[in-house]
Amino acid sequence: ALFIYLAITEAIGLIRKKAAGRTSDSTSVRLTSHVSQYDHIPAFLGALIFAVSPIFWSQAVVAEVYTLNAALFTGLLWLSLRWMKNQWSDSSGSRFTAHGSQVLYLISFLWGLSLGNHHTMIAFLPVFLVFAGIYSVGVGLAPAQEGQPQGLPLRLMSHFSLVTLFFLFGLSIYLYLPVRSGQNPFMDWGDTERVSGFLEVILRKQFGLGSRDYSLERAMAQTGYYLTLLREQFTMPGVFLGGIGLSFFIRRDFPASLFTLALFLTYGIITTLFLNPPYIDLGAMDVMVIPSFAVFSLWIGVGLLVVYKGIAAIFTKGLTIQKERTIVIITTLISMLMPVMVLYTNFYKNDQSNNTFAYDYAGDIFSGIEPKGVLFVDTDLSLFPLWYMQYVEGKRQDVAVLNVDMLMLPWFKRQLKEKYPAVDIKVPDVMRHSKGGKFKPLSMEALVSYKVSQVGEMLNDLLDKHPVYLSYDFGVPFKEFGERKDIHAVQNGITFRVLKEEVSEEGISGSPPLKG
Repeated sequence: ALFIYLAITEAIGLIRKKAAGRTSDSTSVRLTSHVSQYDHIPAFLGALIFAVSPIFWSQAVVAEVYTLNAALFTGLLWLSLRWMKNQWSDSSGSRFTAHGSQVLYLISFLWGLSLGNHHTMIAFLPVFLVFAGIYSVGVGLAPAQEGQPQGLPLRLMSHFSLVTLFFLFGLSIYLYLPVRSGQNPFMDWGDTERVSGFLEVILRKQFGLGSRDYSLERAMAQTGYYLTLLREQFTMPGVFLGGIGLSFFIRRDFPASLFTLALFLTYGIITTLFLNPPYIDLGAMDVMVIPSFAVFSLWIGVGLLVVYKGIAAIFTKGLTIQKERTIVIITTLISMLMPVMVLYTNFYKNDQSNNTFAYDYAGDIFSGIEPKGVLFVDTDLSLFPLWYMQYVEGKRQDVAVLNVDMLMLPWFKRQLKEKYPAVDIKVPDVMRHSKGGKFKPLSMEALVSYKVSQVGEMLNDLLDKHPVYLSYDFGVPFKEFGERKDIHAVQNGITFRVLKEEVSEEGISGSPPLKG
């Protein structure tokens, strides 16, 4: 939100700079600049509206990648506009100064760092290349300053090399993976100390891409869904203000406004169409388009500036300092209604202060498992609360928690054998990643059936040595797709106990009551 505030102030600075350069009569100059001392107010309101928007807020209170992704994106947005204001829009003729180089190097570093957080930042590449290319050529063509390399090729190479160096310095955050992996931590995702594992993780092979099943009808539904999301983030008055802000920005500074529009479309509609979620899964892409909401909140800030300017223009004649302050105060109070309304509407759904469900869920599962038990789980929602309780709080480390989705991955099985040497892992190596290599993704039903059969192959040896349980998310499919008649899954609290002999649900003792 702070970076959005700074970005809006830079956008307003660009607008004023361009307007001042074109304006000759004193009245117009006054209209352009007389509320400049209050520019921080629309910037603050625009940032506040973004801060309380429901999707961004929902991510700001959980441990996920999307808030940091938004921070890095908005930081780049701010620095880019700052670079434009101080360099690209410089009318003095000294566009390519040392300060411009420093900002560009910082942009380069921050972009490389952002790619270590989320791959969607690759969409910033075209903007980055334009910045680096134009600036490097400009520096090369400008007269050489004292201490700079002499000659056009040397100056071009010098600046381009430094831009690349700062980018690689930011990207070097990935080196943490093999360094930490070499120390064999509990969660060693992908065995990144190995070259193949490192490449599979940074190239996100375990995720794959969206569906390639495109159609006009599907694209229209996705676009409509995105536009509905936009309205839900900012309300209709906010959308109206954003439209006004963009229109005004385009008329006052076309290059800078085009830059923000390109980012908005890339991280909004284009991302939505590229991910191409099916109708039943449209909500999965909500968090992916947060950067587009950040850009729109910048336009809202500019739109609020237009409102301030418009109201002040009505009172141009006889406008005293006291009247101006009164106008600003009244306009600000009215404008505050929008973020306050969004805040009130979304506080309840985003308030996580009393949400102990994950902790209680993991505790309930462990309370119903006998010592040295083996538990099969199938989703992140079951896996990570259990791992948290085991490896952060040190509870129930005697229980082997096996993720059936990851049992097919060689690196995960290798790590399980190190952590649970008493548990015999007999699952064939089917693929390196669920959507990597030459493996063709199965239908959901076929994949679930396959995972059930994989677990079924392990049960004979396990049942002779350990009490075996299935989490609820895996137990239900196991009962549906399991074909073996000599193994039975019986309800055991919020898990299923696997037994060789058939027992009634009432025959399982010690099933704990739920905590509420």
